[in-house]
Amino acid sequence: MEKYSEYKIIHASGAEELSLEVKNYLRDNWLLLGAPFSHKNENGYEICQAIVKADNTRAGSIGFSRGS
Repeated sequence: MEKYSEYKIIHASGAEELSLEVKNYLRDNWLLLGAPFSHKNENGYEICQAIVKADNTRAGSIGFSRGS
């Protein structure tokens, strides 16, 4: 079972702005969680995307990579 170390919802006023934000997080090894969704706020609507970061630690590990 995959474990995740972090969960975040990123948001933007439009699809193009959100796309740029998502690309930045993907470069930093975050993963998309589901589809984008809209959310009403005090200024109207914003578009959001949930993302998670995989927990790469293993029980008994002291920071060594076990190959790729």
